[in-house]
Amino acid sequence: MCGRVVVTLNSDSIRQKCTYRNHLGNTASANWKSSQSEILHSVSYNIAPSMNIPVLVSECNDRILETMRWGLIPSQFQWEPRHFQYSTFNARKDRLMQSDSLFSKPFKMGKRCVILINGFYEWSNSGTAKQPYFISFENYLGNYNNQKEFNLTMIAGIYENGIANSQYDRISSVSIITVDSAPSLKSIHHRMPAILPNENSVSQWLDTESVSCKDAFNLLTPFDGLYYYKVNPDVGNVRNNDPQLLNEYIPIENKLKTKKSLSSSAQLMQNWLSGGSAKRMKTE
Repeated sequence: MCGRVVVTLNSDSIRQKCTYRNHLGNTASANWKSSQSEILHSVSYNIAPSMNIPVLVSECNDRILETMRWGLIPSQFQWEPRHFQYSTFNARKDRLMQSDSLFSKPFKMGKRCVILINGFYEWSNSGTAKQPYFISFENYLGNYNNQKEFNLTMIAGIYENGIANSQYDRISSVSIITVDSAPSLKSIHHRMPAILPNENSVSQWLDTESVSCKDAFNLLTPFDGLYYYKVNPDVGNVRNNDPQLLNEYIPIENKLKTKKSLSSSAQLMQNWLSGGSAKRMKTE
């Protein structure tokens, strides 16, 4: 499962990170589909379903950046998004090939995309309370600040175009595809996003003309190589949205243990200063 994500890069930084080899063999950067789509993107440390999320798609052999609503809405649904009652922010891999699934049609029609994030939150059910973790392709722990730009974590997704809206012609919506968790993450949650770990997998996933649904389906496997650490439970409230959410969280009981340990060390130092430890050192 993946219900909260983080995007620490602004629109220009995302564009610069999305370089690729085009059909002519030249290095190119993905461009935003429109100035409006670029404006709709904003840095966020706590993105929840129904919010905007940056997405990479392929159009006429070029890669295009677009801001989409997180939570897939079928193209035939013609009412406002708030009236759509189904939970579609995640699409299980096994549902992509099931004919009765909402996710089957866009997948078989080749509406494959890449969701661009810097990491995601997941909650562990172990213990008496749920503990959130931040999980990412790079090690943020002790390294994060507002100036450093981390690489993107590329997630496989499917999208739809539909829904007339007064603000712009069509609303695009997207679902994150999930797979069974990698061994290292099973202790946190039994499912994880389908990560595309390199340019080759990204290229194949976006190549809907040459790469069949079956071959694309086989790209969706657990990725075991992510960094993770505990973060503050405040992330559970979507109104909380600041860089401090990425700081490592040390539960109160652990802090008390640390304090107790420091007190014992202080006592040992006091004994040494009073001559007890020095005397023992002389006799050894």
